[in-house]
Amino acid sequence: MSISMKSLAGPRGVLSLGACLLVGAGLFQPRFNSTPDPGLRFVDVDQVMGASKVFKDGLERITAYQKKKKKELSALEEEIKKKRALRQTLNPGTAEFDQVSVDVALLEDKGKILQNMVKAWTDREVVKLQNYVYDLIRKAVREYAKANHLRAVLAIKEYWPKDRRKIPRITLQDNSMRKVLWSDPSLNITREILKMVNQ
Repeated sequence: MSISMKSLAGPRGVLSLGACLLVGAGLFQPRFNSTPDPGLRFVDVDQVMGASKVFKDGLERITAYQKKKKKELSALEEEIKKKRALRQTLNPGTAEFDQVSVDVALLEDKGKILQNMVKAWTDREVVKLQNYVYDLIRKAVREYAKANHLRAVLAIKEYWPKDRRKIPRITLQDNSMRKVLWSDPSLNITREILKMVNQ
């Protein structure tokens, strides 16, 4: 038996092996476990927004309105088609032909107005819903941060609407580009940096 094997086999060898294992385990422990909590957390805003009940309910309400107005537009288009078909059977220059032509023009204008109204309402409601849910997220983050003695909460994944055409660019930037959801005012070093820059 070699010297090294004898030393491990004896009582002292067992102790030294145990000590080596303990030291080795200590060396391989993650260092961040021994450091204090920095009080910094992250939130996936996109996931919260998409999965929140209030956001889903709001989108359903908007979609229901759009479907209702789409039916109205379809009925209007059918009426326009009938009037156009009727006009083709009439002689140009007659009072009846002129009246049907006016009816077609009025119905077409009504359709355009309705389309613009639906788009404007949808854009406005989507923005209102998005802003409302963002306010709920920020309120929840603020309450959670204070309850858990945190110093800052940042967004790791911002919310980006699937159809950005429906949302004005300025509102999209105001909401989606806010990386810091909440922070302790004492973390703001803007004045200090400004003083250093101006030196």
